[in-house]
Amino acid sequence: MLKNHKKFLFNLKDNQLLEYIPKLTKMGVSSLKIEGRMKSGEYTFRVGSAYRMALDDESKIVLAQQQLELDFGRLKTSYFAGGEVKSAISEVASTGILLGKVEKISGNKILVSTSIPIEPKFRLRILGRKIQILFI
Repeated sequence: MLKNHKKFLFNLKDNQLLEYIPKLTKMGVSSLKIEGRMKSGEYTFRVGSAYRMALDDESKIVLAQQQLELDFGRLKTSYFAGGEVKSAISEVASTGILLGKVEKISGNKILVSTSIPIEPKFRLRILGRKIQILFI
């Protein structure tokens, strides 16, 4: 971590280039390699599915972007397509999305308030004394 800064030099955002799909298909690209090293199976499945959807039908790029909002990854950047490196460095040192807050614990049940729909097989991480929930 840089002194007096909240940026982590080796904590890059995830590359997301869905907006470049129309240009790529015009160039003849019909498949892409999804970087999945050190990622979960859920992440690579969701990202691969979103890009396949966008490659097969460019009118579904917005739907693919919405699908990637819940991809269990880091913040997104298109830096790798020629942007500034500072836009690729994340200020957040963890992955996941803040899902909500634990409202009540009773036996083996946890009541969570959230505005994000909880999907089957989400992996949850409970953080700190304020009891916040992340899904990863």
